[in-house]
Amino acid sequence: MDIKKKLWQIVEEEKGELLEICSDLIKIPSVTPEQNEAIVDFVTAYLTASGIKNRVVRGPENTPSILAEVGLEEGKTVVINGHNDVVPVGDLTRWNFSPYSGTITDKHILGRGTSDMKCGVGMALFLLKMIQKHHLNLKGKLKLQIVHDEESGGEKGSMWLVDNGYADDIDFCLIPEPTSYNNVEVGQKGSMRVLITTYGTPVNGSIINYVGENAVHKMIKILNRLDEISKLKGVYSDEQQQVLKDSKNVIMDCFGVEGVEDAIDHVNVNIMRVDGGLGNSMTPEVCEALIGTLVPVGIPTQAVKDKIDQIIKEEKMTGVKVEYPRCKDGACTDVNTELVKSAVDNAQQVWNRKVVPAYQWATSDAKFFRYKGIPTIQYGPANTEGIHAYNENVDIEDVVNCTKIYFGILEDLIGFDL
Repeated sequence: MDIKKKLWQIVEEEKGELLEICSDLIKIPSVTPEQNEAIVDFVTAYLTASGIKNRVVRGPENTPSILAEVGLEEGKTVVINGHNDVVPVGDLTRWNFSPYSGTITDKHILGRGTSDMKCGVGMALFLLKMIQKHHLNLKGKLKLQIVHDEESGGEKGSMWLVDNGYADDIDFCLIPEPTSYNNVEVGQKGSMRVLITTYGTPVNGSIINYVGENAVHKMIKILNRLDEISKLKGVYSDEQQQVLKDSKNVIMDCFGVEGVEDAIDHVNVNIMRVDGGLGNSMTPEVCEALIGTLVPVGIPTQAVKDKIDQIIKEEKMTGVKVEYPRCKDGACTDVNTELVKSAVDNAQQVWNRKVVPAYQWATSDAKFFRYKGIPTIQYGPANTEGIHAYNENVDIEDVVNCTKIYFGILEDLIGFDL
């Protein structure tokens, strides 16, 4: 505890630097690939000026990932993985402040990406700098990976890094994705995109009830039954049942909407786009629908595929094509791992409140590390109701406390020789 107290005192003394780097990141728009290059230049310059070895590697479509590290070759290796890409700001008139202001008030940091997840990235950069500045000698190695396509699926960033050997020597992975202060995320949903195409026989609309086949009408029949996918049941161990229970309490505390707790263990179905017909008197020959689904831990994506096939079969339809442009199962980390126990313990010490392991109701890059068998948690500063929303912001207390928690986890998993 003496070492942790020293580490936490450094955070208190240097928190001005912590808030400044978070603010600086928010001020740099990073929605498009072209914008990402500016933030890559900023981050690499910050690391270099801090005396931290770093480099940029390029995945598919020249997508950049920033790699850095401090510490020794021997001992345990921990990676902090984060992303700098953010979602668009939307209608500027609905913001109460400039989305790229990075304004620091008495209690908050303001702007797009504060929760998801530039304050998490800023915290990671700060940690590496403090380790160098204060000569905090690690007994192992701390790595940093900053990617720039998490919001579009992660295939060109974190997945590419894992697939190309950049996670081969990692013992533990920490991701400061936004969570509530009171839960350490230990599992998240898989992501599926379903592309359904229906084909009809075009005729003049005046005789469609008797001759021909309307592709849009066929599609409507399928779409009207997609809610059946959300009724699929998962299979869970007794230990997972407790995590599910705690997870449902977390999401209820966050949103306060009756029934929202079902988002934890049910498949989400989101009809993203429907396109068919030419708007003239001929009946549509082709209709296409793109559906996004998030599939929880305990339900394999194959079960969703089987249900869609069943719906089409029961509707006795021909001329239907189903494709899966994205299909990733959910993944979780055992709550009994050293990493999860450390994260929960440190969070409870810093906040002096109860903290539980919980499943995420969305998905993230954490799954790519979990697929490889690397114990992974997500814990990061956030006002979760503002994620991807207007007037996004984060509590300063959350940023500071989360940084302390990460220092505590690093002491538990790697150790500092002070």
